[in-house]
Amino acid sequence: MNHATNHTTFEFLVTTSKGLDGMLLEEIAEICPDVALKSKPGQVLFSGELADAYKVCIWSRLANRVLVKLAEGEVNSADDVYKVTDQANWPTHFGVGDTFMVDFTGTNQSINNTQFGGLRVKDAIVDQFSTFFDERPSVSKVSPNIRVQARMWRSILGVYIDLTGQSLHQRHYRTKTGIAPVKEHLASAMLIRSGWPKNMQSPLIDPMCGSGTIAIEAAMMATNMAPGLKRASWGFDAWKEHDKSSWDKLIAEAEQAIQPHKAIIWANDIEGSIISVAKENAAAAGVADLIKFTQQDACLLPSSDLPSGYIVSNPPYGERLSETTQLIPIFQKWGSWLKQEFKTWHLSLLTSDRDLLRQMKLAAKKEYKLMNGKLECVLVNYELDEKNCQVRENKTVNNDFANRLGKNLVKTNKWLKNQNTNCYRIYDADLPEYNVAVDKYADYLVVQEYAAPKDVPEHRLKSGCKK
Repeated sequence: MNHATNHTTFEFLVTTSKGLDGMLLEEIAEICPDVALKSKPGQVLFSGELADAYKVCIWSRLANRVLVKLAEGEVNSADDVYKVTDQANWPTHFGVGDTFMVDFTGTNQSINNTQFGGLRVKDAIVDQFSTFFDERPSVSKVSPNIRVQARMWRSILGVYIDLTGQSLHQRHYRTKTGIAPVKEHLASAMLIRSGWPKNMQSPLIDPMCGSGTIAIEAAMMATNMAPGLKRASWGFDAWKEHDKSSWDKLIAEAEQAIQPHKAIIWANDIEGSIISVAKENAAAAGVADLIKFTQQDACLLPSSDLPSGYIVSNPPYGERLSETTQLIPIFQKWGSWLKQEFKTWHLSLLTSDRDLLRQMKLAAKKEYKLMNGKLECVLVNYELDEKNCQVRENKTVNNDFANRLGKNLVKTNKWLKNQNTNCYRIYDADLPEYNVAVDKYADYLVVQEYAAPKDVPEHRLKSGCKK
């Protein structure tokens, strides 16, 4: 296997989720202090030696992929995709017996179909092998030895080899997950944004921990455990430029860098089966003995006389209106409990439904837009200071509805004196925000919901039908 000399310079592109590029830039600046970095939405670019890319693979908690550029050029036709790809000398990068696959992202006026773009890249690669060896490597969509990424941006096409293989957010400790799990690199981003990594001597609690990802990532940070250590296979394993001795040296250094654990990390969930999953995952990550696991309702979880610390969590958010309305009273109760039990703590919550967090009656300090997979989310930071912990009266948003019902009942009772019936309508969408019909049948009430008018705001719908 050919090895790149230690001082060969490559161009690298590191990808992450939308909203994390600024944080990734800061992280890579710490991992590789001697390289000049540039960022684009969802990307960080730099020129450096292979060892720099290896360090990012081992140490980055925020990256998804590390790509090394082999060719770049302008594309104004389908033939140009072939020509740009053909600039690279492919047999010097992998063997005819290796399998490969092509991921093509981005389009422009001449290439408006990523599948077609990927096909032209593949043709250029296999044609080179056929010319040199009268043989061609096979394409494999499942576990290929080499992953080629072609990325189109406006008229420029870049062709890369993916050094990571699978996305770096997959740390290989999640044996199972709960419902709507938070991805590992996003859990790290939440922790960084909360401020806890700069105060790791402070306690950290995830009161709705699900499969335990936030607590596990926190334990890995607290012990300086590199997130890439558990991975058995990489995208560069079959790459001919891979420098195994440099890689092995960096892995050994990362293993030596693990430190004793000092922080208090506490993971709690109301579901016993989910806590079992979280414990399994923590054991797979090698941090099970560093996390305190409990099973309790978050709305009753005590602060256990701990010094002020950080609560970082990804609480449930309903995807349907019926689920959301069930969650509203839980968030109201939780907000009251936090004000009572966790005064002076920092609170960071991830949600795709900002209205749910408003039920907690807390003033936000800072908000960050983040993507959890394809779901647009916001991470909201709060300070549970004296002002935020004032218990405000929870004004019932249904006062109008209650008043109208009361008036209707007075009228109906007068009317009933002259009628021989126990089945009648009490309310029929009198107010646009409470678009229901309420009928009484003897001792039973039947409530039917109409579709609300389009001019009624969504948050009024959610709050209006919660009781």
